[in-house]
Amino acid sequence: MFELDGTFDKAVSDQAMAFFGVPFRPENHAQRAVTAALWIVKTLEDMIDDDESLRESEAGLATGKRS
Repeated sequence: MFELDGTFDKAVSDQAMAFFGVPFRPENHAQRAVTAALWIVKTLEDMIDDDESLRESEAGLATGKRS
């Protein structure tokens, strides 16, 4: 997250929330957020090989826009 210029917001239990595009908004902030989410998924897949109980883990991504 930090390598992609994400801003850490909070940690709750085993969750972490970060923002991309805040406080500054690089042109590719959305791509950075997607890259971070994909990294989380890949890391979880690698960890599942060692601990099957992590199979229910997820990564989420929200745009903050409402339709």
